[in-house]
Parts: sequence; C-alpha cells; structure tokens
Amino acid sequence: MLKYELLDEAFSINDSTDLDEIRNMRKKLKDYLKKHGEDYQVRNVIAMLDVFYTENRFGSFEACYEVAESVFETLSKIDKWDFYDIRAIVPLIDYYSPNFEQIDYQAEKVLKKLEKFSDEERYPHIKSAIHMNMLLRTLRAKVDYSEDMQDPLRAKKLEQIFSKHYDEICNADGFPVRKAAAMVRKGRFFEDQSLIDEGFKTLESLGENNWIEGLKKEFSEFDRDEKFANRMNEADILIGRNFKKAREARGYFKEDIAAHIFKTAHDITLIEAGRQKISTADLRRAAGFLGVSFAEFYNDDIEITKDSPAALYREKREVGISRLLNKMSNDEIDLIYNTAKAVVNLNVPPESDFGDDD
Repeated sequence: MLKYELLDEAFSINDSTDLDEIRNMRKKLKDYLKKHGEDYQVRNVIAMLDVFYTENRFGSFEACYEVAESVFETLSKIDKWDFYDIRAIVPLIDYYSPNFEQIDYQAEKVLKKLEKFSDEERYPHIKSAIHMNMLLRTLRAKVDYSEDMQDPLRAKKLEQIFSKHYDEICNADGFPVRKAAAMVRKGRFFEDQSLIDEGFKTLESLGENNWIEGLKKEFSEFDRDEKFANRMNEADILIGRNFKKAREARGYFKEDIAAHIFKTAHDITLIEAGRQKISTADLRRAAGFLGVSFAEFYNDDIEITKDSPAALYREKREVGISRLLNKMSNDEIDLIYNTAKAVVNLNVPPESDFGDDD
C-alpha cells in the first residue's frame, strides 16, 4: 500500500474508534516503517493514534499531552507543512495546552497554514472540522472558567471566540449537519433554548441520530461539570479567604509565601480570591509556614491574632533568623541577598510555537 493511501486510511480513525481498530491501524503504519525506513509523517500519525488510544482507554489529558508532544516538537522544526502535516495536527490541537487561549491561538495558526491547500479536495471538510471542534472547546472553557465568567471582559472574549468559529461554519458552503449541530452548541453557549430546539429538529429531519445522542451526552457532561465546579468554587473561596487571613496575621507579603510553596505572587492573589485551586501538598506546606493546622483552612470561623500560634511561630522564626545573620559576615549576607534577588527576577521563557508563519 502506498504511503498516502495508508495515511488516508489512518485519518478515518478518531478518539471514539474501537481500540482493536486503532491497534490494527497502528500496526500497519509500524510495518510500513520497517519496510521503507523512518518517515516523520508516518511517525506523527502513529503518535496521533497513540493519543486516540490513550484518550479512549484512560481519558487522561496529561497522558495524551505527553504522547502528542512529539508531534508538536517535530512540526515546530518544519517551516513549510504539507497537507498531511495539517491533517495530523488537527486532531491534536486539543492536547497542545491545558490553556484554552493557547489552543485557540494554535487553531488560528493551523487555519492560516491550511489556506495554502484550499485546492485540496478535503480542505473544506478539515476547515469546518477545526471550527466545530473550537465551538466545543469554547463551550468547555465556559464551564471550566465559570467563576471567571463573572468578569465582563472575560465573558465577552469567550463570546467573540465562539461567534468567530460559528460564523465560519454558517458561511461555508454545504455541511448542513454541522451547521445544525453548531446551532445546538450556540444555543447551549448563549442559553437560548429556541436555538437548541431548532438545531435538534433539523438534525432529526436529516436522520442524524448519532449527532443528537452525542450532543445530548455533551450537555449531560457539561451539567455534571458545572455542578462540580460550583461546589469546588465554594471550597476554593473558603480556603482562599482563610489563606489570606493567615498570611496577613503573620505579616507576610504574597511574595513571602509564594517563594515558600514555589508559586508566584500572582498565583497567591488568585488562590486568595478563590479563583485558583491549590494542591493538598502546597496547602500543607503553607500551613506549616504560616503556623496553622491544615484543617483550619476549611474552618468557617478561623481566627488568627497576634497571640495565636501563627504569630508566636513567626516571632520564634524571626529570632532564629536574626541570630543566624549576626554570625555571618557582610559578604555572606550580600551573597544571600543577591542570590535571592536573582531568583525572584528570573524570567519564564515564552511559550513554544509550531514554527514560522511562512
């Protein structure tokens, strides 16, 4: 079988395909490599199948991301992609980053590169598939960032992203099924039941029962996740409020506690506002540093005063540090100061990219 015929067959597979079918396709590609030698495009499609297998079997974003990373790294070194590079990366955009803005940014880059292949027979289908996927991703982001949706600017940004992809689907020729499904997703995003009903009615008239069942399953998962997110938000707010009480009672700046639990001051701001979760391990480290018990972060009536264990712990700690500094030379103190200053001023490298726009 010729290489591109084999790749075309592989691209008919997705993350809901039967595991045995994924394994068989993967074996065909591996056999091709054994016979014809190494080929990065075939290798990338094998990685794509590995992601589908991992998602299908384990449902772990982290595991899928690790598998997909090899494809991102390969394509970042290539200035000019061909059509099969595009087809390999499209199903993996979701796994580029856990950050929605990064996914949207990369989707736009892929769409821009895809324009060079507008004469390809599969071009309209792949372009439409990217926009449909981004509707789903934007819906997911709305659920994941439910607390942030209280921010008008944040809500407006997500609305603009959703509308951008929706308009692209509606303005394309053909694809009546995807247009009806997009209408259902729009109704869910903007909480417009009339759009949901109209979209489902159109899908029913087209005999697309699989789409109807799939969209209803989506909605069920969104409802479940929204309920869970609301419960978690209440806990996060309580933890954040107590975290701030303990820090301020100790007289610490955000930078002080951030350095101790390996976070940034911005992270502490988000944690104290209940807008960012903190791991159990980090919370235990913070409790030890602040001189409070771990359980007190979950206490509605926590009180930390200057006479509390936290304040006494701080005083004891500061006395110890003072004695230590008295034993050190000025050069040693300067060295510690300059080292700490350098660490605080470290810059994080920018996000990696797929390559040049050319």
